Amino acid sequence: MYNTELMQKILTSEQGRKAVNRVTHKYGDAEIMLHLFQCIGLEFDKHIGLTESVVSEVVPDTATWSISIWEGMVGLNPDDSLTLEERRQRIKDKRTIRSPQNPSILEAILSNHVHANVRITENLGKNRFGVYIDGISSVRYIEEAKKKLSEIKQAHMTYNLQCALKSTEVYLYTGGFIQKYKVITLPVYDAVRRTYVRGALSTCGVVQKCKVMTLKEA
Repeated sequence: MYNTELMQKILTSEQGRKAVNRVTHKYGDAEIMLHLFQCIGLEFDKHIGLTESVVSEVVPDTATWSISIWEGMVGLNPDDSLTLEERRQRIKDKRTIRSPQNPSILEAILSNHVHANVRITENLGKNRFGVYIDGISSVRYIEEAKKKLSEIKQAHMTYNLQCALKSTEVYLYTGGFIQKYKVITLPVYDAVRRTYVRGALSTCGVVQKCKVMTLKEA
């Protein structure tokens, strides 16, 4: 790289030194031109540095000169009495706070969770809203609905929950056994007495009866 003693004395700008080498090697001892290259180079240094710093400003974790912009975006008032790290942490804390859920969003979330129709009614009282779930297929979904509501509702809000189970058909099988028998009298030969005596022969059978009842489960 072209360099002279006067260039070393005047050109402190990196871009200024590059500019002299790109233009010509005849200005190494021209003091006025070297000062002009120095002024131009300083401006280029500033803009290049600003452009490169933008990469670190896109997240609050590494933001420096844009910290006040980040504070404005999340609704914080700039506080210069805090350290840079403290201001960064305030921004990160504010961004992690869950935004309030409106009734439509609550209905959609709960409906997908319990697989039933959900309707939200506001202003039942101070900090109270109503939740009506129609067509729950199982009782276990009621507890799941309560758990999900606790996760997504605002902490100061309370709710009334009403659920209607979906009607389903179940089959109840009832049955019984009936035993029937008949006594038949037959003559039986007695070898000892060498004569016929009356004997009884019992016959029996089983009859199974079954009835199917259809019930409605509420």
